[in-house]
Amino acid sequence: MDLRRKLDGLRPWPRRLVVMALTAMLTALYFVCDRLLVIYPVPSVKVTFAFLAILAAAVWLGPVSAALVGGLGDLLGSLLMPAGTPMPLLTVSAVLEGLILGCLLFERPGVHRRTSHRWLRLVGGTVGVAILLHLLLNTFALALLFSPGATLPYMAAALPLRAAKEAVLLAVEIPVGAALMASHK
Repeated sequence: MDLRRKLDGLRPWPRRLVVMALTAMLTALYFVCDRLLVIYPVPSVKVTFAFLAILAAAVWLGPVSAALVGGLGDLLGSLLMPAGTPMPLLTVSAVLEGLILGCLLFERPGVHRRTSHRWLRLVGGTVGVAILLHLLLNTFALALLFSPGATLPYMAAALPLRAAKEAVLLAVEIPVGAALMASHK
């Protein structure tokens, strides 16, 4: 029996409690993956596996929980283990990532979508998040943080490396998301 069926079988109050507990555990996983299990191939590029927590929350719990996992995980990380000045735009990006992926990947009980559409939503969502949020919005936020007087030159210099990182991470995110969605039919 999968998680969704177990959650659907619960009364509203215990269900909320279980969802809150799972959201808290996935937020802790986000924090650990984002702050402790980090790879810096070059000083300006950070590779993390924090997407695992957001994808799991998006598939299992929905957009609100996924947004909470992204936002609270990033906020806790910037407060407890700062890697420089906290940047609210990066937290907003993590919240938007959870909302977008949650809206695309969460399937409400009793609502059946086509399997082919699941793949399109997964690929479209992860590619869209990678381009719009990770590549453009996060690069803009880092440019404001590190080079406020020369935002566009910083972005022009950082975009090629960040694009390569996003391409490599997409090769990991899509199969992981597919496995999460397949295990949670």
